[in-house]
Amino acid sequence: MNIAFDAKRAFHNTRGLGNYSRDLIRILQEHKVGHLYLFNPQKREIQGVVIDEHTTEITPQSFFWEKLKSLWRSVKITDIVRQLPVDIYHGLSGEIPRNIYKHVPTVVTIHDLIFMRYPELYTFFDRKIHYYKFLYAALKSHHIIAISEQTKEDIVKYLGVSPDKVSVVY
Repeated sequence: MNIAFDAKRAFHNTRGLGNYSRDLIRILQEHKVGHLYLFNPQKREIQGVVIDEHTTEITPQSFFWEKLKSLWRSVKITDIVRQLPVDIYHGLSGEIPRNIYKHVPTVVTIHDLIFMRYPELYTFFDRKIHYYKFLYAALKSHHIIAISEQTKEDIVKYLGVSPDKVSVVY
């Protein structure tokens, strides 16, 4: 099975989301599940991800996309995935690229909805941006992974997703 990942956190976060992403990638590499395509929007900051013969790191290839990294993640990845032999796309940090679900089955991991549980900790604009990204991913992904029962409950409550669409993987 060939899997594409939004690997931004694997390459750029040293805790939480980064650890989750790196561990998942490492475990899949150890079990030789197929080819892994790791989408990284900028030059890597963390060397914890091994690039082997069954793993490809994909980065923006033009000045335009290098400068508009967020747009690359939300739009361009879909075009690239369509050209690769990808069986599934996994958004590791609560979001997926626009329209990718039309071309390949998608899974998204949602770690928490803390911006909705404790809105006072976030600015108005951050709350809105997070909400729309997470809502889009939750509604359009074929399946959702939650990291706890509480996160699953929050996804159902705040994003209106059927509990059947969410699996808890600790």
